[in-house]
Amino acid sequence: MLERTLRTRYVPGTNLRDEVAGANWIYLLPSLELKHILCIGAPPGATLAALARLGRVSIAAEPHALADLEPLDRWRNVARLESSADGALALPAHSVDLALVTGGVRALDAALRDEIARVLCAEGLLWVEIDGLRAWLRRAATLDALRDSLGGAALYWLTPLAGEAHTAVPLSPTVAPRYFLDQRLYSPTLTLQRLKRARRALPGAPSRSENVNGGELADDAGGKSGGGLRARARHVTFGLLDRAARAEQIVHRWLPAASRHGVLAGASAPEDGPPAYLRALAAERGLDLTGYGWGLWAAGAYSSRKLLFFLFAPGESAPVYLVKMVRDPAFNDRLENEWRALERLAALGLGGDALPRVPFAGHHAGLAVVAETAIEGKPFREMARWSAGDPALRAGTEWLTELGRRTATTRAPSAAVADALKQLFAQFCAIYRLDPAHESFLSERIAALRAEVSEVPLVFQHGDPGTWNVLITPRGQAAFLDWESAEPDGMPLWDLFYFLRSYTVSAERALGQHDRLAGFGAHFLNAGSLSDTLVEAVWSYQEQVGLNSVVVETLFYTCWLHRALKQATLLPPERVDRDGHYANLLRLCIQRRDSPTLRRIFRT
Repeated sequence: MLERTLRTRYVPGTNLRDEVAGANWIYLLPSLELKHILCIGAPPGATLAALARLGRVSIAAEPHALADLEPLDRWRNVARLESSADGALALPAHSVDLALVTGGVRALDAALRDEIARVLCAEGLLWVEIDGLRAWLRRAATLDALRDSLGGAALYWLTPLAGEAHTAVPLSPTVAPRYFLDQRLYSPTLTLQRLKRARRALPGAPSRSENVNGGELADDAGGKSGGGLRARARHVTFGLLDRAARAEQIVHRWLPAASRHGVLAGASAPEDGPPAYLRALAAERGLDLTGYGWGLWAAGAYSSRKLLFFLFAPGESAPVYLVKMVRDPAFNDRLENEWRALERLAALGLGGDALPRVPFAGHHAGLAVVAETAIEGKPFREMARWSAGDPALRAGTEWLTELGRRTATTRAPSAAVADALKQLFAQFCAIYRLDPAHESFLSERIAALRAEVSEVPLVFQHGDPGTWNVLITPRGQAAFLDWESAEPDGMPLWDLFYFLRSYTVSAERALGQHDRLAGFGAHFLNAGSLSDTLVEAVWSYQEQVGLNSVVVETLFYTCWLHRALKQATLLPPERVDRDGHYANLLRLCIQRRDSPTLRRIFRT
């Protein structure tokens, strides 16, 4: 039971925000199996780290330009090229697989183009960006010059307007660009995170750790009340950012000269269809992607976040496949776990049209790749009414209950389940500081489960069923996505508790309550408008899966213990005990364990 969970070591700070891998444009290449990469100009650190993982990197840049990257010996396979008096690159002919010009096309004069042509191998490619009005107006001449020098060129629309590229879509006559715009699959240049980083950069501004729960732009990561003034400031800020995003959409749609574009140039520059490595993986499963439109979406502030390829069959206006790919082999196991989970669920005959299927999967350049059938539907958060009787809420709770009922075929002795939970509790206590009375209470709950003579049914657990991972299909079904945290022999009720928590918090946020602990407590602890719905959902699951009240109560508290362990990896060690939302939620539930709604849930 909980095989994946129990073998995981939850180490604070191992998946921090804004430490995401860079150079998302490299996934446009026909192949990521590179030997030698040339950077002309100093690339950003995140870009260099991504390139160095793929092959040996040579940097042609003046020493002062490398100030932020030095010492270079901290980067694996990275070296600086000495400058040549005549501007020639100190490299043998045909020795480079990929060249990157960081200064954009303005830095790419005829002499440099010729020198790049000399050092590129037969299948080598150049990546350069077209930025600025003048460069865009001269793009046709630039592309012709690159085709003449290097043998071919492909043009891509990129977003945001600056920084790491999150969207990359070929500028060819396909439906992909319009689909990405209509679905808002692009990153606005002005975001809350960028505003917060800019604010911290001002002289005298508080540090990140000091500001995490303070100031008008602070988020609610700690689960503490920000007060009415901060809530109003947050509302105004998000409103302004939303208007800025809509204005930027107009720019991308109607003012291409003000947008951002990238070019892959070389004899092997892609002419049509998705990257060659994706076509090869699909061909191994008998799927031909010739003529498919496509686009790349690579947003996310964490390295664990997958990048997504949307694949459009000829003549289709919506994607038929969604291809997930990791950015770092350290996260292969997560995507491989999703692959296994989806195939097992399909073999069990679960999900129907509301569950993704896997048409092809594999690895390229050491990175896991999993294609899934695209599910037709709208995001749960667009369809939810955030109130009792919400059809979307009912669809979600019924699907999770059905999943538990149909997969509860294995039963484990309550003592074995208690031992597994005790292992998680030990990890929790090594990370978080609990009041001795709270620690004693949790120990007693696990001991009470151990004392039970009955067995506990194990279920197929989704692992991350927040409302953000759910679509509502045209038939009104809930389609749960992102199965990378799945546990084939997982704990019952954990999925349902987590889904209901995410719903209640969002429902309160829709009413202006941005304190997540307060949003949770309004319905899980107090007698709120959703409390009856929560109680009925838990009772229905309990009865259909076969759980007694002792098991329900123990699983409730250990659910938040488990979520706190997962969240610890996202927080710096010095902040984990203070800012861990789920640890604070667990403390709150223990403090308020005699609250009316909890007593009803536990039937006490």
